[in-house]
Formats: sequence, C-alpha cells, structure tokens
Amino acid sequence: MVTFKTKLLLITILPLIAVSLLIGGATYYQSRELINAQTRAVEQRILTAKRQEIRNYVSLALTSIEQIYKLEPGGRDAAQDEVKEILQHLTFDYDGYFFAYTLDGTNIVHPKLPKLVGGNWWDLQDANGDYVIRNLIEEARNGGGFHQYVWHKPSTGTVEEKLGYAILLDKWGWMLGTG
Repeated sequence: MVTFKTKLLLITILPLIAVSLLIGGATYYQSRELINAQTRAVEQRILTAKRQEIRNYVSLALTSIEQIYKLEPGGRDAAQDEVKEILQHLTFDYDGYFFAYTLDGTNIVHPKLPKLVGGNWWDLQDANGDYVIRNLIEEARNGGGFHQYVWHKPSTGTVEEKLGYAILLDKWGWMLGTG
C-alpha cells in the first residue's frame, strides 16, 4: 500500500522530472538548430570566398593571354597556338588548371587530362546526368558564370563535386574555365 508520504513525494518529483525533460529536450533542439544554422553560414562564406578565388584565377589567365588575344601577332592561328601553350602551363595551387573548349564542345586545352584534347565532349554527362560541358559553355555565353558538377579529380583519382567558372573568348568562339 502506498503511503501518504510516498504519494506526496511522487506528486512533487514527477512534475519536476517532466519539466526537466521538457527543458532538456527544448535546449537540445534549439542547440541543434543553432549548430545547423552556423554550419550553413560557414559553408556559405566558404563558397563565396571560393567563387571569388576562382574568378580571380580566371582574371589571371585573361591577363596572361590578353595582348595575344587582342592583337593576334603572327595571325589568328599562331595567336591561338600561343594562347593554348600558355594555358597548358598556367597552374595555381596544388592542382589548379585551366581548360578551354570550342563552342561545339571540342576540348582544346586540358593540362591534367590531355586525353580529352581534340575530342568533342558536348554530350559528356557526370554521374548525376548533368551535361557538364554544355552547361559550362552556356554559362560562358551568358556573360560568364559558375556551374557545379561532379568531376574526376586528376590529382587524387577520385570523383568529387566541383565548382567550375567559365567565360567566353567571343572573338575565337572559345569557352575558358577553371574550377
């Protein structure tokens, strides 16, 4: 038989336990939400910084080829060959490089995957079914822009998410990009 003392103890302790559990659960939920919000904010800042970094690298490449592109010393073919050679050797960071395609999807520069050069990759799809080269060319045609896709990373041999940035070299009908 339950005594009056036990009943009184249960009546006072059970609400205390229930309130403690509710407060603990609410605190846990709010802390998870705060962590998720902070994680998203950090990811966004990193992505913004990466976007600016990629734009800067493309500006570097443009500066490197600007006079040849504008003046075409020795004629168009000679100028294009010289620009291809510059882009072939222009690298940044550990494994950063530049690529170039004609607007029909033919690769003309790819220092890390030379087997792509000369091939038409218009219909190349990544593991998610994204038409990588088509979309990069479209971004370039629209004034330059970013495109996220899955790509084989030559330095590690793994397939990873990549953020590419492409611009148009309109006079030659080329898309120049990096990621």
